[in-house]
Amino acid sequence: MLKKLKKIGARLPEPAKTRIEKVRLGETALQQQYRARVRRVAARRKYGHEAVLVSAGFSVQVAKRVTTFDAHSQTESTLAAVKQKLKKAKIEFLVLPPRPTRAAIIVINQTDHLRALRCLRTFPDHWAVSALGRARGESEALRMMAKRRYRHGFRMSETLASDNGQLVSGIENGIDIQFWDQINVPAPRPDGGEFEVGTLVAPLPNTWVSYVEPGIWQNAQEDAENELPLRKGHLFDVNEPIDIVYTWVNGDDPKWQKKKAQYENRLSAEDINESSYNISRFASRDELKFSLRSVEMFASWINHIYIVTDGQVPEWMDQSNRKITIVDHREIFRDKSVLPVFNSHAIEAQLHRIPGLSERYIYLNDDIFFGRRVSPDHFFYSNGISKFFLSNAVLDISTPTARDLPVMSAAKNNRLLIEREFGRTVTNKFKHTPHPQLREINESLEEKFPSIFEAVSSSRFRHPDDYSIPSALHHYYAFGQGKAVPSNIRYFYLDLSNEIAERRLAQLLTERSYDVFCLNDTISNSTTAAKQDELLSEFLPRYFPIKSSFEL
Repeated sequence: MLKKLKKIGARLPEPAKTRIEKVRLGETALQQQYRARVRRVAARRKYGHEAVLVSAGFSVQVAKRVTTFDAHSQTESTLAAVKQKLKKAKIEFLVLPPRPTRAAIIVINQTDHLRALRCLRTFPDHWAVSALGRARGESEALRMMAKRRYRHGFRMSETLASDNGQLVSGIENGIDIQFWDQINVPAPRPDGGEFEVGTLVAPLPNTWVSYVEPGIWQNAQEDAENELPLRKGHLFDVNEPIDIVYTWVNGDDPKWQKKKAQYENRLSAEDINESSYNISRFASRDELKFSLRSVEMFASWINHIYIVTDGQVPEWMDQSNRKITIVDHREIFRDKSVLPVFNSHAIEAQLHRIPGLSERYIYLNDDIFFGRRVSPDHFFYSNGISKFFLSNAVLDISTPTARDLPVMSAAKNNRLLIEREFGRTVTNKFKHTPHPQLREINESLEEKFPSIFEAVSSSRFRHPDDYSIPSALHHYYAFGQGKAVPSNIRYFYLDLSNEIAERRLAQLLTERSYDVFCLNDTISNSTTAAKQDELLSEFLPRYFPIKSSFEL
């Protein structure tokens, strides 16, 4: 029967599939209206004006109303609140500090299991609890039997929502409370030797320790923060300042359009690909505003933000914010006579010249967003090596021509340079993610290949002879120099012109399980652009409902 239903579903037209998926996710207009009514009525009746109810589908959860949000600060405040409760109840505990992608862990002796549960149940209604996973060697059946008592522990978090009832934070920004078993008789240690009586053993793996001996435990109780005696920080944690660089254009600006048209009329279709000047390449739907919201919500450790533009400033931007700087093309182009340019390859080739830019920085377009809490370690190693994120898509082996999309011809030129320089070839494209950069690599590239930088910089529109320097060539060249390595990141890409775009956006909004995502449009006309405007205007304010400090 199930196979038959799947076959029937596969034959349905795309609008029907989208409708069914939105019903499943609780994202239809009727479901949203229902939830909004429940939130208004129930929150006022039971929880007062400081609370709001959020839901997925028809399940409803109490949330605390907030007007600002920073995922990293949220995890710190959650940890502080739990520690305060435990200290007040005089329950002994030890803290394992958070690591990149890993929550902080509060260790409690299994003998204090019930006392801790009673203590932590006194938190307000907007606090949520989720059972932790299966311990080593434990069957799934046993784990399910023990789930009600949270035998191994649980994650605690605050559920937060914006003024308009959009979910902002949940269990993903919580901390873990674990109950560790105590060794009461001499027993062999897995790493050799014998356990000291009174040692606590971790039921689940972590990045710090698998057991804590009585002496260490006692030292933690005497410490003001109840932490392990590790005061130097982890060798693998990145502490150096990291900046962000955006390239941005307002394609709706009449002055800019007039300037672009003046040079566009001189183009020859035989020399460059039509997509080099297609309207989608320059469209602005306020993505930058929401991308900056994503930075403040999920990557607040960023040192400084630079917005590189052609004499334009977003009308909504608060330029008095000291963490953000508008950089005009004239400030970074060595040869001012080549301006104006409408070629992102040319602009990207200048980014390392931004005055005051840190040695490590991240380059990204305004259609890329951080989807959940990320750390510097997603993009760099602490020893000075950067990371890059390869796509499974590969390059074809022909030479670059005007038939290629500009990104393809630039990738082929990159490949030819790498072959000449290292005697090896490359085959992969790169994902549409943030691009970690080492300033010294781009400076050394320009010093060694000045003619390439001069040619790319003077290419007013994308051209088959271009190179994509920070978004591709930098990564391969840095790898050849021992300064970068391929890595992975939880990533989502969506072409907004795709017929399933609406359904995928509904899934993305519900799941919120990606580190970064890109909402891109490759080719569009006025009709499809209007549809994409509608999709983004509904999606982005719901995923990023909290106004950032960069906005007026």
